Amino acid sequence: MMRFDAKRDGFAIPMAILLIGIITAGVVGAFARVESEQAVVDDRHRETDAYALAEAGLNQYFSMRRGLPRDTTLTLPGGEAEIHVELVREEVDKAALYAVRSTGRPFVSGRAAPASHDIVQLAWFRRGDMQVHSAWTSISGLLKNGNAGALSGYDKCGTEFMSGCVCQPAKAGVAVPTGEYDGKTNPVEGDPPILEMGSREQMADQINIDWDAIVNHDALSADYRIPPDAWPYAAFADTSFWPTIYIEGNTSLPSNGRGTLIVRGDLTLGGGDEWTGIVLVGGKITDNGQGHIRGAVVSGLNIKIGETVDASSRANGTKTYDYDSCAVTRAATEQSTLRPMRNTWMDNWAAY
Repeated sequence: MMRFDAKRDGFAIPMAILLIGIITAGVVGAFARVESEQAVVDDRHRETDAYALAEAGLNQYFSMRRGLPRDTTLTLPGGEAEIHVELVREEVDKAALYAVRSTGRPFVSGRAAPASHDIVQLAWFRRGDMQVHSAWTSISGLLKNGNAGALSGYDKCGTEFMSGCVCQPAKAGVAVPTGEYDGKTNPVEGDPPILEMGSREQMADQINIDWDAIVNHDALSADYRIPPDAWPYAAFADTSFWPTIYIEGNTSLPSNGRGTLIVRGDLTLGGGDEWTGIVLVGGKITDNGQGHIRGAVVSGLNIKIGETVDASSRANGTKTYDYDSCAVTRAATEQSTLRPMRNTWMDNWAAY
């Protein structure tokens, strides 16, 4: 007869433990796989964000950049774009060519892996410049009271404003419509001292300044537009600051300064006022007492857009207007721009 051992060990508990282990390993594996796939998705999102930041940074750089090309870092929503400007071809017979590389980097927190993306656009460098006929060019005529001071077309070329600046041949001391210079001629010097340029309309046609574009279409991007902006008194303490300031209507010069000053109406200067760079005035200039402008001045520009400028500009007292090609170049350089070249966008530019 067969006997059964009632004390035989059971197998239910070991089997349960084995099943629990298998299930646990499966759950852990599933979580690990989900976490891995989530990391891949997050990485792709960061890569997409980096690409978007690089594109946004490149567009913002081209829209805001004036002056000489230089590297910069732009802070954007969700990250930053590091801009690097590389010279491809120097300016010789044609405009200089630059490669502008934008590296987008999204902000990340915790242990997230960093992401970045580079895109590049080739761009022409258009250097800002200005046609200069004389130290003071007045389309509405000019009256000089007294023999004190100087209106000089001999280049003072202050190389402290811009390294490598070269002095230019002498310009006229003043340029006016034919027969519209009045007063003393002793203070005027240059080659020739007084340049007569025909009627007001003929002279206006010879002044290569698009005044309509400047006053009506913001052709020269202004750092300050007054109003609504206030005059940047404190900013002029920085000697590297050469802003473009546009003033609507008539005004007097609030303080000494440098850069490009654009006045839509009339400009009045008092005793001791000084400006270095470019001055463009739609109406007339009335300059009283001692003062010094170094660079180039053009007044009466409203005639170019069909408006009447009745009275002549006036220089009263000890006035010094010096043509300075380096000051003009330094001020005009702030209007230099990089213009993207069509069909040259790329995201496979090698960086070293």
